[in-house]
Amino acid sequence: MTEISTADIVLTTYDVLKEDLSHDFDRHDGDRRFLRFQKRYPVIPTVLTRIHWWRLCLDEAQMVESSKTSVTEMAMRLHAQHRWCVTGTPIQRRLDDLFGLLRFLRTSPFDTYRWWADIIRGPYERGDRIAMNYAHNFFREIMWRSSKIHVSGELQLPPQEECFSWLIFSPIEEYFYKKQHATCMDHAHQIIRSLRKESSSDSNSLLNVYLSTDDIAKLLGPLLKLRQACCHPQVGSSGLCSLQHNPLSMDEILQVLIGKAKIEGEEELRKIVVALNGLAGLAAIEQKNEEAISLYKEALALADENADDFRVDPLLNLHINYNLAELVRTSSDYLQECPLKKQASEVDISRKRKETNTFETDLRSIKRNKICENSVSSLTANGLEMSEEDENVIGQACTTGEMNKGNFAGGHSSSKCFADECLRKTCNAITEKYLSVFTSRLIVAQKDFNASFTEVLNITRELQSEHMNWWLHALDCIDQSNISAGELLKKIDSSSRVKSIAGLKYAIQADIDSLQSSRQQLMDRLLEVDSTMDNPRDEDIEGQRYCPKCYDGSGSLCIQCELDELFQRYEARLFLVKKSNNDSVIDSVEEAQDIQRRKYELNHFFRNRKSSEGSEPAYDNNNPRSVRENIQVYRHPSRTETTLRVIRNHSKTVLERQYSAIAKNHLFLFEAMRKEFSQARFLSIAQNQLLRAHDEIKMSISRLQLKEKDDEPSAVNIVTMEELIPYSIQFTSEKFMSLSSLARVRGQLRYLKGLALCNKKTLNKHAEPLPKAGDVVDTAASCSATGQTISEISDEPCPICQEKIFDQKMVFQCGHFVCCKCCLYMTEQAATQFGKRKKWIMCPTCRQRTDLENVAFVDENHSEKAEKSAEDLAESTISVQGSYGTKIEAVIRRILRITSSDGTAKVLVFSSWNDVLDVLEHSLAANNISYVRMKGGRKSQAALSQFKARSKWS
Repeated sequence: MTEISTADIVLTTYDVLKEDLSHDFDRHDGDRRFLRFQKRYPVIPTVLTRIHWWRLCLDEAQMVESSKTSVTEMAMRLHAQHRWCVTGTPIQRRLDDLFGLLRFLRTSPFDTYRWWADIIRGPYERGDRIAMNYAHNFFREIMWRSSKIHVSGELQLPPQEECFSWLIFSPIEEYFYKKQHATCMDHAHQIIRSLRKESSSDSNSLLNVYLSTDDIAKLLGPLLKLRQACCHPQVGSSGLCSLQHNPLSMDEILQVLIGKAKIEGEEELRKIVVALNGLAGLAAIEQKNEEAISLYKEALALADENADDFRVDPLLNLHINYNLAELVRTSSDYLQECPLKKQASEVDISRKRKETNTFETDLRSIKRNKICENSVSSLTANGLEMSEEDENVIGQACTTGEMNKGNFAGGHSSSKCFADECLRKTCNAITEKYLSVFTSRLIVAQKDFNASFTEVLNITRELQSEHMNWWLHALDCIDQSNISAGELLKKIDSSSRVKSIAGLKYAIQADIDSLQSSRQQLMDRLLEVDSTMDNPRDEDIEGQRYCPKCYDGSGSLCIQCELDELFQRYEARLFLVKKSNNDSVIDSVEEAQDIQRRKYELNHFFRNRKSSEGSEPAYDNNNPRSVRENIQVYRHPSRTETTLRVIRNHSKTVLERQYSAIAKNHLFLFEAMRKEFSQARFLSIAQNQLLRAHDEIKMSISRLQLKEKDDEPSAVNIVTMEELIPYSIQFTSEKFMSLSSLARVRGQLRYLKGLALCNKKTLNKHAEPLPKAGDVVDTAASCSATGQTISEISDEPCPICQEKIFDQKMVFQCGHFVCCKCCLYMTEQAATQFGKRKKWIMCPTCRQRTDLENVAFVDENHSEKAEKSAEDLAESTISVQGSYGTKIEAVIRRILRITSSDGTAKVLVFSSWNDVLDVLEHSLAANNISYVRMKGGRKSQAALSQFKARSKWS
């Protein structure tokens, strides 16, 4: 204490200050706690609270802002004449952070929380001008701010240089950033709408609403995603994909974005088709069959239009074709047979004429009939037999053109035939293709099961022809010999209820009989179900839908649930079954089944309660659900099999060789039965999947129906007369909203495919730089259709003025582009309504509306035209190996420039996210730049020492 009291300056840390709190006897002043017994060793009190200091100065004083930490409590117990606080962040999160500093400085009366809250904090947060002026004047008297300019002469530090490099996104990164930006905006709008609902109806009330810490985190979270998107598309939890392995190149990221755009487009297309099917079902209910047919044809035309990019779900396609075939029969334009059969016969005649050297005449006839490749595909899809020679004739005769619009009902211009025969064959083809996946799985499961079933059957027959009850002979030999039976019973199981050899014989025989009986019941039922899989029964298919166990239905148990009970009974006898809570073996099969039944009933009860109440209430740990018993099935030999193994090993000295071979074969039967059990499970699952597939097909072809009776059970596809108009409004709204979204996604996909083609062109020629955000080209399908090559794509003229577009262009949201002059003219000539100018223009290529704010200006050579310094120009010529994004490549390029100019230079790179450092690590390795990474923890000092030791690091 003398040494400290005589010192001029005493330095300590917050950790030491925190540890001395337990040595302060006055900590519980007025509330001293006494121990039951006197301490064996005396506790030396802290010296810091026994000295009255002249000046107490806290550096990084924000450490004492909280009033609940031990550091703050110990700092408040120090006595001093003057108190100083030095901090660079007096306010970190909220205004209350200043109260901790005022409490340490003892600025009465505001070191009391009530005065602080009532006089300063409360009025200040409410925006009271008088209170705000008072608070500013008060803090001005006790605060002194120093900036770097005031102390620059004292520090004698070299001036800090800041070099900013403005980077431009690559097209792939710009697309990903815009997608993230749109997602973040939607998220922020949802939060703001929720805050508006919580606040009053006043429009200005949102400005004064109090934001909690969680609300602030929700609002600022999307900004973090945008910051991470600026670094690399794989950075952060919201990135494109994880960085578990090597980071993706820009071309690989582009393919991922194309895949995501396709999935998004297929979802929008599905919504449109579902809405059209719903509208068609409503029209059929109202006896408007022509309107329903038109809606189904519209859905088919939409699917054909987007077939190159997006795929329609096969069950939706089946619904359209099946119901269209039902409605076409009532139409005036009903066609029973396919009209293309006549064209097929003409093709056959032309083939015969070709053999007689009259091919040119037939070729002109085929051209007049305009039989195109789509007709060939329709013929083959509908099951009409055509030879390869016929297809070659048609393929050579016509390469373009479409079918006459007046040939089919409703004047539909699609190449699809709407004859009843063709629609039925299309439905059959879709059904067969959909069921083929499940049928193939069933065939494989049947093959594996038959192999194991045959093996068990052969071993059983072999044992039946011999003495299968070898263990009876072994027990008799043990009983007649000098071998102790008690020792055998002890080896079998110490907890067994069997106390004699006779009881053991009875227990083994009963277990084997029950095992064979349960197996026989299971196999008979399984084979019975398997015999109906070629043509499943309607009651078996409907049982999947109305099963009370699977879907809480009102019907009987489905086949899967029936087999599951048989499997559980057989499983409890074939394998080792224990209780999961105490790991005790279950002796009785009935006990295991009872536990399984109670578990199902309890889960069924809580599932229904959760669905009825919306959310499951919180229960204590003593509720029946948390203490219920459960069973655990181990894929180990059952107790019966283990007993037989012990008997065989115990009777090796007295058992003849013949019986030893039989015993070995009998135990091998158990192994074969366990293998058979697994294959039987797989077969049952395959059967269930096939039945569910049939049920899905039946459900997919059903359309909306009108509720005829009041007591008719409710279903998804049953509607009342009062619901027709609301459903019609809903489906119509969903249709047009999804159409707009589909057009937007189609434009994005066109843009991404254009980037892929331009990248391919760049790789082939190695001459032109990577295209910028607006260098949009047509899709691969359009290129092949129009016969364009990759080199001709970038030379497309403006669709309006037909002048060649150079570096600058205006890109619409759909992906098409025009020159700047035409876009400016379109904007100026936009028609006005009610004195206001329109906020959108139409794309001259696809006629899709695009908001003016979404029309992007693109300058491909912007980076080249921008004014750059000599260093930036020299740096831009440095080539970087790999494709890691604009920012990462710029960092690598800067490091290469620094190390090339100064061989002894060392570079430190900091980042807030490890994902950025992961990508940077791969890029450094790819460019042969030596580096060391400090990940923190115990190895951080070793990495720092390694960095200091080497003469050249980056």
